[in-house]
Amino acid sequence: MSSAARLTLLLMVLYAAAPLALAPQTHATRGIVKTVAAAELVLTRFQQRGDIALALTSGTHIDGTLEVGTTVSARYHEERGHYVADAVSVEHLH
Repeated sequence: MSSAARLTLLLMVLYAAAPLALAPQTHATRGIVKTVAAAELVLTRFQQRGDIALALTSGTHIDGTLEVGTTVSARYHEERGHYVADAVSVEHLH
């Protein structure tokens, strides 16, 4: 294989992998709403894992009404040293 062909192959592999490297890693958690404001949600997580503050943005999908004391599940990612909520769902008792 010529060096030009190897270089082309390498560039194709790097180009295909680029979106994977740029996608933020997402996390999930559950907890009880400790405080809620327009731009931030603080959860007390279960199993003595402590509190977590999640930024709420215009891109955050919220399912249900966020109120202090309700149990929620959240998906979030880290952005510039802060946790940003992607989706928050109120868990309803059955």
